[in-house]
Amino acid sequence: MNIPLSLIITHFIADFVLQNDWMAHGKSKRFAPLFIHCLIYSSCFLLWGLKFAVFTGILHFIVDFVTSRINIQLWNLQSKHWFFVSIGLDQLVHYVCLAAVFNLI
Repeated sequence: MNIPLSLIITHFIADFVLQNDWMAHGKSKRFAPLFIHCLIYSSCFLLWGLKFAVFTGILHFIVDFVTSRINIQLWNLQSKHWFFVSIGLDQLVHYVCLAAVFNLI
């Protein structure tokens, strides 16, 4: 699997730079912050086509739905090490998803 650097940069901007505090804190508890985050995220990938953006957005929603709930529990338990391991795993899964969609579409 090969993933262009431009996808990684776009992912960073879409997942971190364009995600505000309301989305970051709310996506583990409510639908709206997660949905809006994923809508913004997927719109950043429209340069690669509508199909790519839609599939990437759906996968991002699924991954963040799961990992945000795990991360909030780890943070509340003050398990900083495992919190950051979970963040790293979240990013790894996002990169694998991007590579898979890129190679399939």
